[in-house]
Amino acid sequence: MNNNHLISDKCCQQGFSLVEILVGLAISSILMTGIIEIYIGNKQTYLMQDALSQVQENGRAAIDLLTQDVRMAGYQGCANLQSLEPQTYLTTGVPDFNLASVITGHTYDGTSWTPTLPASRLTSAHAVKANTDVLTVTRASSCSQELAASIVPGATSITLKGERSCPIKAGDYFLISDCGGSEIFKSNAVASSSNQTTLVTTGGSLSRNYSHENNSNRGIARVMRLASVDYFISENTAGVPVLHRNELDGSSGYTDTPLLEGVENMSITYGTRSPGSKENVLYQSASSVSNWEEVSSVRISLLMRSVANNLSTEPTSYTFAGETTEVDDMDESDKYLRRVYTTSVQLRERI
Repeated sequence: MNNNHLISDKCCQQGFSLVEILVGLAISSILMTGIIEIYIGNKQTYLMQDALSQVQENGRAAIDLLTQDVRMAGYQGCANLQSLEPQTYLTTGVPDFNLASVITGHTYDGTSWTPTLPASRLTSAHAVKANTDVLTVTRASSCSQELAASIVPGATSITLKGERSCPIKAGDYFLISDCGGSEIFKSNAVASSSNQTTLVTTGGSLSRNYSHENNSNRGIARVMRLASVDYFISENTAGVPVLHRNELDGSSGYTDTPLLEGVENMSITYGTRSPGSKENVLYQSASSVSNWEEVSSVRISLLMRSVANNLSTEPTSYTFAGETTEVDDMDESDKYLRRVYTTSVQLRERI
């Protein structure tokens, strides 16, 4: 027997033993599990940050939109609504524009409105979310055009400087205003030519003089589109709550536009000053306001929530409009991320 040959065969054996393979697999499994957990954790963190960013962005955008309209409630150009309410000769379609109507609020309990909301503004088709507030604002647009020629009583057409420098169309409601007063009318035709825009009124004629020159104590008259909007919350087909804007449109009544997702609730309270005081303001719900002419400020609170419902391991309590919703009162499947945004807005026309 050749012993050298046997020794050579043993020395040249290669590979891993079964024990080494099992140990390697165990270590690999541990490492892979750690990598997967890190990946899942990073993904969950990303989802949380992305959802929070979206909630914050939509919350700020919603507050900005509401603030812009509320601040300008009752605006009619140079004329102040406190002393000069516009004349309206249209008998149908045009919304009220007076001290008691430029800003109003309503609460929907699922079946009825408090206070009563005009049926022409919001219907069952709008599917307003139960137990949420609705805010109504009426004002003139901040975009205006000066007269190109003066107007005398009885006029049925108005010529403006510029070719539709403001977004206007036939069927819109307009307000013509100077420092001496204003009137509301509807235009059934809009034509542009030679750097001018001509509006043809419908439903009647203007009742007073309006100047295109600045040599009158009333100043130059301007024409602005009349805006009347309702802000409300409705759920879309996926069950996501959405802030809507329902705006007056002369050609079709009102146009409903969905704005921002994730607005779960809206609470509006209205501030009235104590008699003889400009600082002591009492905020109360729409149902408690006895005189809308006295409302000088509005406090807006929005409850924002994430669209996705998988951002936490369990429900999280939250406080909104002075009421706290505890975890025990929530559905176990509620894993939404929520934030509350609140602001107070002073009405410029009532400073």
